[in-house]
Amino acid sequence: MNGFIKDNLGFIRCNVRTKTCLNNNELTIETMTEKELEKENAMMLESGFVPNQGFDCYIVHGYGAWMGNINTINDFNEHYSFLIDKGYNILLKPAKYNNGTVYFQVFCENYLIIFAELMKKKIEREKRLVLKDN
Repeated sequence: MNGFIKDNLGFIRCNVRTKTCLNNNELTIETMTEKELEKENAMMLESGFVPNQGFDCYIVHGYGAWMGNINTINDFNEHYSFLIDKGYNILLKPAKYNNGTVYFQVFCENYLIIFAELMKKKIEREKRLVLKDN
């Protein structure tokens, strides 16, 4: 079983993934190798998820950056609704599991603005540190 990792903004990362392994009769979680990650990202691309290496997230054109999946509105309220107050434009895309069960993929439509604001804060913080050192 392979696992997705979220960054501190809530986006699913495309540059790092985990896998579950059986070592000495114990299940462990390990980081995928570069080759394994390339294979996983190729499969994601076939499914319409474009790995954006620069922002370290998956993009689905017309929807935005992928944040995860939910099964119910309660899942949304518990895990994502607070992001609306932080300026995220959240889109839900209906999808189906192989068994026909409907779920929703969660996307941030304005992810570029979210990343730009993060970079702006990082630059301002670095400027303050430089000024403080001088």
